[in-house]
Amino acid sequence: DPEMPVVNFQDAGVIRCKVCRTYVNAFVQWLDGGSRWLCNICGRSNNVPAPYYSPLDTAAQRQDRDLRPELIHSTYEIQAPAEYTVRPPQQPVFFFVLDVSAAAVQSGFLSIAASTILESLDSLPRRITHRSRLHHLRFSRVFFSHSIHPSKPPNNTSSLIFEDIFYACARL
Repeated sequence: DPEMPVVNFQDAGVIRCKVCRTYVNAFVQWLDGGSRWLCNICGRSNNVPAPYYSPLDTAAQRQDRDLRPELIHSTYEIQAPAEYTVRPPQQPVFFFVLDVSAAAVQSGFLSIAASTILESLDSLPRRITHRSRLHHLRFSRVFFSHSIHPSKPPNNTSSLIFEDIFYACARL
């Protein structure tokens, strides 16, 4: 698996839409010779900070597009500047949803899903630490939720009616 690209906007700051807070991405449109960008989520026109500016080519694409991971990849990680964070990072939360119905068990889907989750735990970007939370939701005709936290006793909840799932999840 290729590494997820990391973007550091440096002096430009993190580039986000002023209305919906979407991050600049491969699907935005560039306007006014590259001095503005159109958000692909809400349609708002945004100014491009001077340090991030690049002229456009004849196809209305930034000339530095191939050098910018945020403009050629569908996912990327942002290295946020210190002033961007107002509090320490929150604890990582890993949430898995598993179909435990008879059909999932008989087809082998549940076994494959569980094996894949176990294999992936060691390769998660943030290793599981004492601050991590691990949760899984199992469902068939009943929803079962189980929250695991190293310093707290396990929290188990079940819900017999679909409408109650919001209550069950809120208790986690």
